[in-house]
Amino acid sequence: MCGQITEAVKKVSKIPVWAKLSPNITDLSFLAFSCLQGGADGITAINTMKGYAGIDIESLQPNLNVGGLSTYGGFSGNIIKPFALKSVSEIAIDHDCYISATGGISKWQDAVEFMLLGASSFQICTEVMLNGYNIINPLVKGLESYLERHSHTSLDCLIGTGLKKIDGYSKLDKNIKYQANIDNESCLKCGKCFISCTDGGYQAINKEKNKTYSVNPDKCAGCGLCQHVCPSNSISMISQKSLSAKN
Repeated sequence: MCGQITEAVKKVSKIPVWAKLSPNITDLSFLAFSCLQGGADGITAINTMKGYAGIDIESLQPNLNVGGLSTYGGFSGNIIKPFALKSVSEIAIDHDCYISATGGISKWQDAVEFMLLGASSFQICTEVMLNGYNIINPLVKGLESYLERHSHTSLDCLIGTGLKKIDGYSKLDKNIKYQANIDNESCLKCGKCFISCTDGGYQAINKEKNKTYSVNPDKCAGCGLCQHVCPSNSISMISQKSLSAKN
């Protein structure tokens, strides 16, 4: 159907036709293929993700409603960025086509990520709605600075260079092991790592008498949960091979 629609539009259009794809399906890459077969000049990914804005638990009224009734709507912004990155990279891996990325781009770093994963251009909507066109100059300057630091002459140098880092789960090396390492000098002693590891991890972090924290190497599975919750970036994941070399 999407290929047929694209083909029909191409027949009457005097300008390039890009198909903007919805992420609310099982296989977005196949949908892109259909549109490209229909003559699409490029693919835009992704549109909003379907969701529900919630309901007030006291009044029982939907948070967004018309006359007391609500329906499902499209969510955009930072919350959908991981899904957009996945979609763009999958399309770039499967198809040699022009991709314009959209979905969760709010700063220049986001734009670089999408280009590294195969996007040739990017679009911003939600962030402009929230903060206006004033975001554009910092975004442009950030991109220029990034290119200069990495000795690139244009954004084209970035397109797709990060795709080689993506592979199937079965290709990941199961023999590589990591262990958490806590820098107690910068540690805030907040205990978030201890709580997360104890209640949701492997009970591998010990709380010492001097209010510092240490990692039990025999229990640590290298899951990275402690690093994720640390507010001061005081936890690093170190390869056990590196630890053996130090010892």
